[in-house]
Amino acid sequence: MQNQPSFGLQMGSSFTSGMGGNSLFSQSIAPHMQLDVTKDFQLIVGSVFTTGNLGNNNPMQLNSGVEMPQRLNSTMVYAIGAYQLNPRLTITGAAWTERNNMNAFQNQMNPQAFNNNARGMMMGVDYKITDNLRFGAEVNISNGQNPFSPYGNYGYNPFYSSPFNQRTPW
Repeated sequence: MQNQPSFGLQMGSSFTSGMGGNSLFSQSIAPHMQLDVTKDFQLIVGSVFTTGNLGNNNPMQLNSGVEMPQRLNSTMVYAIGAYQLNPRLTITGAAWTERNNMNAFQNQMNPQAFNNNARGMMMGVDYKITDNLRFGAEVNISNGQNPFSPYGNYGYNPFYSSPFNQRTPW
């Protein structure tokens, strides 16, 4: 018996002012597909497409005179899997990669300090102690800024809501 996939779409927009009298207006669209491959294995794949317009003067000009583009674009793709070993123990894994047009900074900045094209992966476990108590642990390895970090998003994009921090369906 073939399971039917379910599809979802999130959209958002944001306006930010400040930055020395400048503004940023950004929009995002995030389609995803969820498929119960078996009764114990769930797979989610998706992407996040984001664009932003810098108003007035570009506040991100470097001392060298290199400027960021007026329109910022970012594309991220991700895959998440969850496998329920037994009614109490679930193993999770995920991977993502991002590409954007912020490469103007690459020649001026240490690529180890600020990676514009981030990627990474996660592995975790979720143990159900009782119906009301769970224990979870996760290892995260990333190269560049992690948009899924539960400790804050310090990047330029305000639309990354983490699909990784969702409760498992079991």
